Order: sequence, then structure tokens, then C-alpha cells
Amino acid sequence: MKIVNFLKYVRYIMTFYERAKELVSKMTIEEKIGQMLIVEYDSNNVDENLKTILNSTPPGGFILMQEN
Repeated sequence: MKIVNFLKYVRYIMTFYERAKELVSKMTIEEKIGQMLIVEYDSNNVDENLKTILNSTPPGGFILMQEN
């Protein structure tokens, strides 16, 4: 019984891995680089400068902060 559960888990992981590999293979080099970036912006307002940055190379993550 434990082996069957383990095989189901491995099958799920391989399916996830294969799906991730497929998605990454379809990405441009710019998109891949963007996924490695996390942008921090020290303001609570989204201005044109920020929009330009985000549109040029969409980051993998974004933190919008306001100084305390």
C-alpha cells in the first residue's frame, strides 16, 4: 500500500516537472531573465516610471513599499 502511494506521488511530481519544463521552453530569454528578478519600489504610488520598468521586462516578483 505504501509503495502505491509513493508511485502516485512520483507520478504527480514528474507531471509537474514536465509541465514546468514545457512552460519554460516556450519562454523568451527576456521572460526567463524577468523571472529571476524581484523589483522593490519605495513608494505607494504607481507612476509612469514604474509602469515603464514593469513593461520592459516583467519581473518574477514585485514589492511595492512605503517608507515607515
